[in-house]
Amino acid sequence: MKTDKYYKILESNFKEALELSKKKNKDYANIDDPFYNFKMVEMLGITVEQGIMIRMLDKLSRINNLTKREGVIMDEKIDDTLTDLMNYANILKTYISEK
Repeated sequence: MKTDKYYKILESNFKEALELSKKKNKDYANIDDPFYNFKMVEMLGITVEQGIMIRMLDKLSRINNLTKREGVIMDEKIDDTLTDLMNYANILKTYISEK
């Protein structure tokens, strides 16, 4: 793969991840606080950062399993899980930078 193709794929992945994040944010957060759903873990004595990392660990576990065998849930392939992981990493980065 040539470098320019590599960067085009990365750019496409980032755009796809952003669009998915926008859609999910409408379902999970509220208009005044994009971190609303992530802050819910504080009721359990867990920090927001830890809550996001737990979600990342869930995705890493799924990726690990999907690289070894085909998934049972057919509507969430490894590509979707990787995109979710990208978004959680970016959400954590954004949360930390805004804190």
